[in-house]
Amino acid sequence: MMFGSVLCTLTLTLSLCLVWVGPVLGVYQLDVQRMMQYSRLDGEQTVELGSHRASLNSIAVTLDALPAETSLVRYVVMVNIEDITLQLLQNLIVERNADGVVIITPMDGSLSSEFYEKWQEIENSLIKMRLGGAVYFTQRNQNSQDLYYELSKQSSSAASLFLNVDTYRFEVSSGEGAPINEIKVHNIQGWLTGSSRTKANVPTIAIVASYDSFGLAPDLATGVDSNGSGVAALLELARLYSRLYSNPKTQGEYNLLFLLTGAGRFNYVGTKLWLEKAEALLLDSIDLVLCLDTIGGEDSVHFHVSRSEKDLKAKQVYDAFSFVAAELGIDFEIVHKKINISSDEVPWEHEQFARRKILSATISNVPKPLPLFGRSNIFDTSVSLSSLERNTKFIAEGLARYVYDLKTANISVFNDNLSLSRDYLSSWISAASSHPRMIPYMTQTPKTKDAKENVFITGLEKELSKHVSDVSRKVVVLSLEDREGVVFYDKTSTQLSAFRGKPVSFDILLSLLVLFYLVSLYTILNGPSHTLSQIKLLFSLKKRK
Repeated sequence: MMFGSVLCTLTLTLSLCLVWVGPVLGVYQLDVQRMMQYSRLDGEQTVELGSHRASLNSIAVTLDALPAETSLVRYVVMVNIEDITLQLLQNLIVERNADGVVIITPMDGSLSSEFYEKWQEIENSLIKMRLGGAVYFTQRNQNSQDLYYELSKQSSSAASLFLNVDTYRFEVSSGEGAPINEIKVHNIQGWLTGSSRTKANVPTIAIVASYDSFGLAPDLATGVDSNGSGVAALLELARLYSRLYSNPKTQGEYNLLFLLTGAGRFNYVGTKLWLEKAEALLLDSIDLVLCLDTIGGEDSVHFHVSRSEKDLKAKQVYDAFSFVAAELGIDFEIVHKKINISSDEVPWEHEQFARRKILSATISNVPKPLPLFGRSNIFDTSVSLSSLERNTKFIAEGLARYVYDLKTANISVFNDNLSLSRDYLSSWISAASSHPRMIPYMTQTPKTKDAKENVFITGLEKELSKHVSDVSRKVVVLSLEDREGVVFYDKTSTQLSAFRGKPVSFDILLSLLVLFYLVSLYTILNGPSHTLSQIKLLFSLKKRK
């Protein structure tokens, strides 16, 4: 009895000590952005793509401390983005079934151009894959670097991860993603009326730019060049031409329609729906459409068209812009591409207009069309302001040459009091860089069903109203057919908690100690012989079963 009392006391004391240590010895909080989760129809079947897990409660390790066993179930791997390859992610998540990967990502442009080219290929491949594990991005800062250092000190042996009290766990408890059933698109338009002072029976030139972006992680998809640059240029053109049109002496004969469209990264379906709802009289009046898309680079400028120079009006437009490009020393190329009406993919915005036999062009630094989702880029975070200013001036001067039918060489309209404002362009590039704009999620933040509350869309409407008249917003809801059968899921940003606590062995040891304590207590109360007989009886009953 004395031995049983001592053993019981020691067991209880050890259990209390273990509990007193507490499960959490160190805590980090990281803001994380999840890789996109979506599904799409392939015939009659639904194909699940992207990262199909959001929650985590797993042991955290780095690449240097990966356990030797094949399976990584119950593990989440923290890795620097410089170490990421497509093969590595497939190995960790697809082949070894890791619960997740957390990628430390610098968003300050500090990575090499060679890396960005490599990452573009990785991102475009990942966008088409299904990953059962959670994939999160977190910004590289002191907090994430300190955590990574702590993780890197852990041993890679399975025994250590099982027994070591310093094992970290990552926890994300925001729940799993749910489908976004309603996606709204907002198209914003405004006018500068021609010299007849009425829009009726006056030819119209439309300047168009899509404002949304696309990226592997929706909340990192700021699309500063694609297509924040096009939006900034359109607003600057509206500002400049409003000054010209406000003076009867310099008011052009054409109406100028400024149109900001949504869902550009979804085959420009927002533009398509705008055309379907536009009045026939308006469409008949459109003489020319200029679409601005990704024009913030130092590369050559491409004039993507579908109509040949045999068309006299098309030739007049092409000649006007070719002349200005030569005057400004811009490497300029007219790229002809016939429209495949039978194809569902629309790589350039002007093709939506060209399908209705409207003379149209897309002006871009991008030399050739890319497939659907092919412009996914979470690192599209900056532009060359000098290049954007140059390209915007080129568009402004080329448009002026056509609107005012200028024939004389060495005429520059936008100088002195009509000079472009780099500060104005910069302010809208800054706005784009701070607002992720993937169209399915623009109505999700702030959390309201009224997408008019989206700060960026509201800001576009207010800014356009400062320069042009009759500004209006047309709202359409995308059907599943409009979205090419694509369904997106929420839970794109959350917080990850990293805590250092007791490993699995702690739970097992504590359970054994509690069981041992109860057996000891029972022995004290009933005697060793009675306890032993009860244990024998228990095992004999199991054998009979």
